[in-house]
Amino acid sequence: MSKLLEIRKVLFNNPKVETVDIQINTEIPTKMACCTERVDSESIRIFVAPKVGIRDADKLQEFMMQLVPNMAAARSDPFRELEHKLLVGVLWFEEEIGREHVRREITLTDESLLTKLPAGFDDATRVIETESALFRIIFVRVYPNVAVALLASQGQFPDYPPSVPKGALDGQKRMPRILHRLGFTIGKQ
Repeated sequence: MSKLLEIRKVLFNNPKVETVDIQINTEIPTKMACCTERVDSESIRIFVAPKVGIRDADKLQEFMMQLVPNMAAARSDPFRELEHKLLVGVLWFEEEIGREHVRREITLTDESLLTKLPAGFDDATRVIETESALFRIIFVRVYPNVAVALLASQGQFPDYPPSVPKGALDGQKRMPRILHRLGFTIGKQ
């Protein structure tokens, strides 16, 4: 099973987690990815939140680190409280999803070059082959509550680094009723 499917399964089966949105950006190369051993071909952003909101950065960090217990993240960005905003915690996962094999053939036709072939040429022809791994990066972004995660998934807050203005954590009065009607559970904050 791929890491993406395993992560989705773990998140969806966790009764304490609400997966608000999954955004997929796939860019499988159609042109040669010259001279690189790795090509990031797909990025997945998963927006999640605790079903019962958490406001404390340390508790959010603890919550985040328990989300995918059987898989080590390639990297993680911790929650941090700044004066006017909360930097959102992110778990980064990576997996290889394919390989790109490129074969380039260069043929010389100029007679002056053919008399004394440049280095790397054999019988006026040079073949260059490269192989690159195609990778998927999965970002699990954890927000303090479902309302904020939903707004973030709609582009209401900065994308990088993902953050939430502190006022957004205090000013969610109507959103919980709307989300409750949509089937989300919003707890006291």
